Amino acid sequence: MTFHIGDRIELAGFGKVSVEDTPEDLQNKTDNDADIVLKNALVVDSTGVYPADVSISDGVIVSVGTSQNAMKTYDADGYVLTAGRIFTGKVSEAGNAEELLFSGYSTAIFELDCGRERVAEVLMEKNSLPVNLGFIPSADSCRCFVSDDFCPVLDRGSHTDFEGENSDIMRRIAEQTILPAFRCGISSHVGTIEVGKLADLFLWRPEEFFRKPAKIFKSGRLVFDSTLTDRRDIVYSLLSCSTEWGVRNPCAFFTSVGAAKGYLGRRMGCERNVIAVEG
Repeated sequence: MTFHIGDRIELAGFGKVSVEDTPEDLQNKTDNDADIVLKNALVVDSTGVYPADVSISDGVIVSVGTSQNAMKTYDADGYVLTAGRIFTGKVSEAGNAEELLFSGYSTAIFELDCGRERVAEVLMEKNSLPVNLGFIPSADSCRCFVSDDFCPVLDRGSHTDFEGENSDIMRRIAEQTILPAFRCGISSHVGTIEVGKLADLFLWRPEEFFRKPAKIFKSGRLVFDSTLTDRRDIVYSLLSCSTEWGVRNPCAFFTSVGAAKGYLGRRMGCERNVIAVEG
């Protein structure tokens, strides 16, 4: 089923949405060939609801809305494409953390009490999770000594105004993606399907939207494809396939500029992409 401008699509749990044109400020195209292109997807995002081709190179989105040559093409016709959701909260609130990825979450920012020992303890415990990781100080922690290991907690982006027929779904998507990204200081890297952001992408069938992903891309790698197998353990195998990928694990570790340059950054850089968050 190909999506066309003007169509009304029923999404499970969200009702009907109207397919719109790609926003002009998102229509980007690079001159060079991409590594991967997802063709004919229906993007459902806080930026809008629109059909688009999404091109990826080096694990990052390089174009949205325009067709581009690529070494590998995935046909996303009939699928809904979203950016990964962002979990923020205490470790105990994450429930079965193994389920995060298969619930559409690509990033988990855990709220912890301040202190390097606590960060190191949880990091050792959660480092095997196939999601981006980061930490922010918990609301009830002592704020008089915020460790360098924590991402900043920011006030900007606490609300976003949406207009038009799809304003409700855009707002609901934003609450689970770009708004927590703003709060945690990582909105330059995750939260929407835009050029320059990590290609942490989920393809859903409309009738299973936000319930059961059909395909999962982590930093541009296809790590799960339900059309081939429902086995979830294959995700870990693909994440650590060193013969095909230059970096062993495509998941990111978000931390402060100081921590990224210090011991923690050097230690994590052997396993994850370390991204220094400024804020």
